[in-house]
Amino acid sequence: MEIHQIRYFLAIVREGNFTKAAKACHVSQPSLSQQILKLEDELGQPLFHRLGRRAVATDAGESFRPRAERIISEIENASRELVDLTKEGGGRLSVGGIPTVVPYLMPGVMAELRRSDPGLRVELREGILGPIIAAVRSGELDLAVTSRLDPESGLHFEPLLTEPLWLVLKADHPLAGLEAVPIESLRKEPFVFLGEASSLGHQVTRFLEVVGFAPDVVAHCSQVRTVKNLVAEGIGLSFLPAVAAGPVGRSRLVYRRLQGISPFRELGIVRHPQRYFGSGARRFTEATKAHVCALRESTIH
Repeated sequence: MEIHQIRYFLAIVREGNFTKAAKACHVSQPSLSQQILKLEDELGQPLFHRLGRRAVATDAGESFRPRAERIISEIENASRELVDLTKEGGGRLSVGGIPTVVPYLMPGVMAELRRSDPGLRVELREGILGPIIAAVRSGELDLAVTSRLDPESGLHFEPLLTEPLWLVLKADHPLAGLEAVPIESLRKEPFVFLGEASSLGHQVTRFLEVVGFAPDVVAHCSQVRTVKNLVAEGIGLSFLPAVAAGPVGRSRLVYRRLQGISPFRELGIVRHPQRYFGSGARRFTEATKAHVCALRESTIH
Protein backbone atom coordinates (compact mmCIF):
# COMPACT_ATOMS: atom_id res chain seq x y z
CA MET A 1 0.00 0.00 0.00
CA GLU A 2 1.45 3.34 -1.10
CA ILE A 3 0.76 6.79 0.36
CA HIS A 4 -0.18 8.20 -3.03
CA GLN A 5 -2.79 5.42 -3.43
CA ILE A 6 -4.42 6.49 -0.18
CA ARG A 7 -4.40 10.12 -1.31
CA TYR A 8 -6.03 9.12 -4.59
CA PHE A 9 -8.66 7.11 -2.73
CA LEU A 10 -9.58 10.07 -0.52
CA ALA A 11 -9.69 12.40 -3.51
CA ILE A 12 -12.21 10.15 -5.25
CA VAL A 13 -14.34 9.99 -2.10
CA ARG A 14 -14.23 13.78 -1.89
CA GLU A 15 -14.90 14.49 -5.58
CA GLY A 16 -17.23 11.58 -6.33
CA ASN A 17 -15.59 11.23 -9.72
CA PHE A 18 -12.34 9.67 -10.99
CA THR A 19 -11.62 12.41 -13.52
CA LYS A 20 -12.09 15.25 -11.03
CA ALA A 21 -10.01 13.38 -8.45
CA ALA A 22 -7.19 12.93 -10.96
CA LYS A 23 -7.26 16.64 -11.75
CA ALA A 24 -7.15 17.50 -8.05
CA CYS A 25 -4.17 15.17 -7.57
CA HIS A 26 -2.38 16.46 -10.71
CA VAL A 27 -2.17 13.02 -12.34
CA SER A 28 -3.77 11.47 -15.40
CA GLN A 29 -7.08 9.70 -14.94
CA PRO A 30 -5.76 6.34 -16.26
CA SER A 31 -2.84 6.51 -13.82
CA LEU A 32 -5.14 7.22 -10.89
CA SER A 33 -7.52 4.44 -11.91
CA GLN A 34 -4.65 1.96 -12.20
CA GLN A 35 -3.40 2.81 -8.70
CA ILE A 36 -6.90 2.38 -7.24
CA LEU A 37 -7.18 -1.02 -8.92
CA LYS A 38 -3.86 -2.02 -7.35
CA LEU A 39 -5.07 -0.83 -3.95
CA GLU A 40 -8.32 -2.77 -4.32
CA ASP A 41 -6.40 -5.85 -5.38
CA GLU A 42 -4.17 -5.59 -2.31
CA LEU A 43 -7.16 -5.10 0.01
CA GLY A 44 -9.11 -7.87 -1.69
CA GLN A 45 -12.30 -5.83 -2.13
CA PRO A 46 -13.63 -3.10 -4.43
CA LEU A 47 -13.58 0.31 -2.79
CA PHE A 48 -15.93 2.04 -5.23
CA HIS A 49 -19.10 1.45 -7.17
CA ARG A 50 -18.40 2.75 -10.69
CA LEU A 51 -21.74 4.32 -11.65
CA GLY A 52 -21.02 5.92 -15.01
CA ARG A 53 -19.32 9.20 -14.20
CA ARG A 54 -20.01 8.82 -10.49
CA ALA A 55 -17.89 6.94 -7.99
CA VAL A 56 -19.54 5.93 -4.73
CA ALA A 57 -17.68 4.22 -1.90
CA THR A 58 -18.65 0.61 -1.24
CA ASP A 59 -19.13 -0.67 2.31
CA ALA A 60 -15.45 -1.63 2.24
CA GLY A 61 -14.58 1.86 1.02
CA GLU A 62 -16.58 3.49 3.81
CA SER A 63 -14.86 1.24 6.33
CA PHE A 64 -11.43 2.09 4.92
CA ARG A 65 -12.08 5.85 4.73
CA PRO A 66 -11.56 6.87 8.41
CA ARG A 67 -8.33 4.87 8.58
CA ALA A 68 -7.11 6.45 5.36
CA GLU A 69 -7.91 9.89 6.73
CA ARG A 70 -5.97 9.16 9.92
CA ILE A 71 -2.95 7.90 7.96
CA ILE A 72 -2.79 11.03 5.79
CA SER A 73 -3.46 13.26 8.78
CA GLU A 74 -0.55 11.77 10.72
CA ILE A 75 1.80 12.17 7.75
CA GLU A 76 0.80 15.80 7.24
CA ASN A 77 1.00 16.50 10.97
CA ALA A 78 4.54 15.14 11.09
CA SER A 79 5.51 17.39 8.18
CA ARG A 80 3.97 20.46 9.80
CA GLU A 81 5.64 19.74 13.13
CA LEU A 82 9.05 19.44 11.47
CA VAL A 83 8.48 22.73 9.64
CA ASP A 84 7.59 24.35 12.96
CA LEU A 85 10.88 23.16 14.42
CA THR A 86 12.90 24.75 11.64
CA LYS A 87 11.03 28.04 11.28
CA GLU A 88 10.92 30.86 13.76
CA GLY A 89 7.78 32.75 12.81
CA GLY A 90 6.65 32.45 9.25
CA GLY A 91 4.79 29.50 7.83
CA ARG A 92 1.54 29.16 5.88
CA LEU A 93 -1.99 28.92 7.22
CA SER A 94 -5.23 28.32 5.30
CA VAL A 95 -8.27 29.79 7.07
CA GLY A 96 -11.96 29.72 6.21
CA GLY A 97 -14.89 31.77 7.40
CA ILE A 98 -18.59 32.31 6.80
CA PRO A 99 -19.92 35.50 5.12
CA THR A 100 -21.49 36.84 8.32
CA VAL A 101 -18.10 36.68 10.05
CA VAL A 102 -15.35 37.29 7.48
CA PRO A 103 -16.11 40.96 6.59
CA TYR A 104 -16.29 41.99 10.25
CA LEU A 105 -13.52 39.99 11.93
CA MET A 106 -10.98 38.88 9.35
CA PRO A 107 -9.75 42.22 7.93
CA GLY A 108 -8.67 43.37 11.39
CA VAL A 109 -7.15 40.00 12.32
CA MET A 110 -5.20 39.70 9.07
CA ALA A 111 -3.98 43.30 9.26
CA GLU A 112 -2.74 42.75 12.81
CA LEU A 113 -0.95 39.51 11.83
CA ARG A 114 0.68 41.28 8.88
CA ARG A 115 2.08 43.85 11.32
CA SER A 116 3.05 41.51 14.14
CA ASP A 117 3.92 38.36 12.18
CA PRO A 118 4.88 39.35 8.61
CA GLY A 119 6.42 35.94 7.89
CA LEU A 120 3.12 34.12 8.39
CA ARG A 121 1.21 33.74 5.13
CA VAL A 122 -2.53 33.54 5.83
CA GLU A 123 -4.70 32.38 2.93
CA LEU A 124 -8.37 33.20 3.47
CA ARG A 125 -11.42 31.50 1.96
CA GLU A 126 -14.94 32.85 2.46
CA GLY A 127 -17.91 30.57 1.89
CA ILE A 128 -21.15 29.21 3.31
CA LEU A 129 -20.93 26.90 6.29
CA GLY A 130 -21.31 23.50 4.58
CA PRO A 131 -18.40 23.75 2.12
CA ILE A 132 -16.19 25.48 4.70
CA ILE A 133 -16.72 22.69 7.23
CA ALA A 134 -16.14 20.07 4.52
CA ALA A 135 -12.82 21.76 3.70
CA VAL A 136 -11.76 21.68 7.37
CA ARG A 137 -12.73 18.04 7.61
CA SER A 138 -10.81 17.11 4.44
CA GLY A 139 -7.72 19.07 5.45
CA GLU A 140 -7.98 21.74 2.73
CA LEU A 141 -8.32 24.33 5.50
CA ASP A 142 -6.34 24.42 8.74
CA LEU A 143 -8.94 26.43 10.63
CA ALA A 144 -12.25 28.19 10.12
CA VAL A 145 -14.18 30.87 12.00
CA THR A 146 -17.85 29.90 12.07
CA SER A 147 -20.96 29.74 14.19
CA ARG A 148 -21.24 26.85 16.65
CA LEU A 149 -21.43 23.42 15.05
CA ASP A 150 -23.52 20.40 15.86
CA PRO A 151 -21.67 18.30 18.49
CA GLU A 152 -21.80 15.37 16.07
CA SER A 153 -19.69 17.23 13.50
CA GLY A 154 -16.57 15.55 14.87
CA LEU A 155 -14.63 18.83 14.75
CA HIS A 156 -13.12 20.81 17.61
CA PHE A 157 -14.90 24.12 18.31
CA GLU A 158 -13.06 26.71 20.41
CA PRO A 159 -15.50 29.45 21.50
CA LEU A 160 -14.65 33.04 20.64
CA LEU A 161 -17.75 35.10 21.20
CA THR A 162 -21.40 34.89 22.19
CA GLU A 163 -23.21 37.79 20.58
CA PRO A 164 -26.83 38.96 20.51
CA LEU A 165 -29.00 38.92 17.43
CA TRP A 166 -30.62 42.34 17.11
CA LEU A 167 -33.77 43.46 15.40
CA VAL A 168 -32.81 45.84 12.56
CA LEU A 169 -35.15 48.67 11.61
CA LYS A 170 -35.12 51.78 9.46
CA ALA A 171 -34.23 54.74 11.69
CA ASP A 172 -37.63 56.42 11.22
CA HIS A 173 -39.68 53.24 11.73
CA PRO A 174 -42.45 53.69 14.35
CA LEU A 175 -40.89 50.97 16.53
CA ALA A 176 -37.39 52.47 16.37
CA GLY A 177 -38.07 54.66 19.40
CA LEU A 178 -38.52 51.66 21.69
CA GLU A 179 -35.56 50.42 23.71
CA ALA A 180 -36.93 46.86 23.59
CA VAL A 181 -39.46 45.74 20.98
CA PRO A 182 -42.25 43.27 21.89
CA ILE A 183 -42.27 40.43 19.39
CA GLU A 184 -46.07 40.64 19.18
CA SER A 185 -45.71 44.11 17.64
CA LEU A 186 -43.92 42.52 14.67
CA ARG A 187 -46.77 40.25 13.56
CA LYS A 188 -47.81 42.46 10.63
CA GLU A 189 -44.32 43.60 9.64
CA PRO A 190 -42.56 42.37 6.49
CA PHE A 191 -39.10 40.84 6.94
CA VAL A 192 -35.89 40.59 4.93
CA PHE A 193 -33.79 37.52 5.75
CA LEU A 194 -30.62 35.84 4.69
CA GLY A 195 -31.35 32.66 2.75
CA GLU A 196 -31.39 29.17 4.23
CA ALA A 197 -27.94 28.51 2.75
CA SER A 198 -26.67 30.96 5.37
CA SER A 199 -26.06 29.49 8.82
CA LEU A 200 -27.28 32.79 10.30
CA GLY A 201 -30.46 32.64 8.23
CA HIS A 202 -31.06 29.12 9.53
CA GLN A 203 -30.42 30.21 13.13
CA VAL A 204 -32.87 33.13 12.91
CA THR A 205 -35.55 30.96 11.32
CA ARG A 206 -35.10 28.27 13.97
CA PHE A 207 -35.26 30.84 16.79
CA LEU A 208 -38.53 32.28 15.48
CA GLU A 209 -40.02 28.80 15.13
CA VAL A 210 -39.16 28.07 18.76
CA VAL A 211 -40.95 31.22 19.99
CA GLY A 212 -43.93 30.55 17.71
CA PHE A 213 -43.42 33.53 15.41
CA ALA A 214 -44.15 33.12 11.70
CA PRO A 215 -42.59 36.09 9.89
CA ASP A 216 -43.88 37.52 6.63
CA VAL A 217 -40.67 37.21 4.58
CA VAL A 218 -40.68 39.40 1.47
CA ALA A 219 -37.02 38.90 0.48
CA HIS A 220 -34.28 36.31 0.88
CA CYS A 221 -30.75 37.63 0.38
CA SER A 222 -27.28 36.14 0.12
CA GLN A 223 -25.38 39.08 1.66
CA VAL A 224 -25.69 41.11 4.86
CA ARG A 225 -25.12 44.27 2.84
CA THR A 226 -28.22 43.55 0.75
CA VAL A 227 -30.26 42.97 3.90
CA LYS A 228 -29.13 46.31 5.33
CA ASN A 229 -29.89 48.20 2.12
CA LEU A 230 -33.40 46.76 1.88
CA VAL A 231 -34.14 47.52 5.54
CA ALA A 232 -32.79 51.07 5.08
CA GLU A 233 -35.25 51.56 2.21
CA GLY A 234 -38.15 50.42 4.38
CA ILE A 235 -38.73 47.13 2.54
CA GLY A 236 -38.81 45.15 5.77
CA LEU A 237 -37.18 44.44 9.13
CA SER A 238 -34.49 41.87 9.85
CA PHE A 239 -32.28 40.24 12.48
CA LEU A 240 -28.50 40.59 12.39
CA PRO A 241 -25.68 39.73 14.80
CA ALA A 242 -24.07 42.50 16.82
CA VAL A 243 -20.74 42.12 15.03
CA ALA A 244 -22.42 43.07 11.74
CA ALA A 245 -24.09 46.19 13.12
CA GLY A 246 -21.17 48.56 12.60
CA PRO A 247 -20.64 51.79 14.54
CA VAL A 248 -23.88 53.13 15.96
CA GLY A 249 -25.08 56.41 14.45
CA ARG A 250 -23.39 56.01 11.06
CA SER A 251 -26.28 54.61 9.06
CA ARG A 252 -29.99 54.88 8.44
CA LEU A 253 -30.54 51.80 10.59
CA VAL A 254 -31.17 51.22 14.28
CA TYR A 255 -30.63 48.01 16.23
CA ARG A 256 -32.97 47.00 19.03
CA ARG A 257 -33.29 44.04 21.36
CA LEU A 258 -36.48 42.04 21.69
CA GLN A 259 -38.49 42.42 24.88
CA GLY A 260 -38.09 39.43 27.20
CA ILE A 261 -36.24 37.33 24.61
CA SER A 262 -32.50 37.14 24.01
CA PRO A 263 -31.63 35.43 20.72
CA PHE A 264 -27.91 34.95 20.22
CA ARG A 265 -25.28 33.06 18.28
CA GLU A 266 -21.89 31.66 19.21
CA LEU A 267 -18.79 32.10 17.11
CA GLY A 268 -15.65 30.03 17.39
CA ILE A 269 -12.58 28.63 15.69
CA VAL A 270 -13.10 25.20 14.14
CA ARG A 271 -10.36 22.68 13.44
CA HIS A 272 -9.97 18.97 12.88
CA PRO A 273 -9.09 17.32 16.22
CA GLN A 274 -6.45 15.13 14.55
CA ARG A 275 -4.76 17.98 12.70
CA TYR A 276 -1.48 19.29 14.10
CA PHE A 277 -2.07 22.58 15.90
CA GLY A 278 1.08 24.38 14.81
CA SER A 279 2.59 27.69 15.78
CA GLY A 280 0.88 29.52 12.89
CA ALA A 281 -2.52 28.24 14.00
CA ARG A 282 -1.76 29.25 17.58
CA ARG A 283 -0.70 32.74 16.53
CA PHE A 284 -3.82 33.16 14.41
CA THR A 285 -6.03 32.00 17.29
CA GLU A 286 -4.38 34.42 19.73
CA ALA A 287 -4.71 37.33 17.30
CA THR A 288 -8.38 36.52 16.65
CA LYS A 289 -9.18 36.36 20.36
CA ALA A 290 -7.44 39.70 20.95
CA HIS A 291 -9.32 41.29 18.07
CA VAL A 292 -12.65 39.95 19.35
CA CYS A 293 -11.98 41.48 22.77
CA ALA A 294 -11.26 44.87 21.19
CA LEU A 295 -14.33 44.57 18.96
CA ARG A 296 -16.55 43.69 21.90
CA GLU A 297 -15.55 46.91 23.66
CA SER A 298 -16.20 49.11 20.63
CA THR A 299 -19.28 47.69 18.91
CA ILE A 300 -21.05 45.06 21.04
CA HIS A 301 -23.25 46.73 23.64
